[in-house]
Amino acid sequence: MLTSFLITGHGSLNAFLHARGLSETAGCLCGNPSEDWQHVLCVCPLYADVRDLDGLRIQQSTSGDWIVAETLMNQDSMELLENYARTIFSRRRTLRHGQPMPDTH
Repeated sequence: MLTSFLITGHGSLNAFLHARGLSETAGCLCGNPSEDWQHVLCVCPLYADVRDLDGLRIQQSTSGDWIVAETLMNQDSMELLENYARTIFSRRRTLRHGQPMPDTH
């Protein structure tokens, strides 16, 4: 379920919530003006330590778009994506409640 929230941008991401009047901001806690699925999955510095774009088989096109088709067709990549989604949504809850991030090193 978390994987589908992440890939579709639905669920608790601020860009989705803000577009529906359910959040005061579309912004990410890192300061980016839009907390959408591409930002969280591919570039947000809050999750850089757990992100593995190569393992997820995510590529960026020359136009800057993120390509996730190979991820969705590979079982190993989907398992990595599920683990990543679980980790980042847990971390988001911690950060949103003002708690310090646990040491990951």
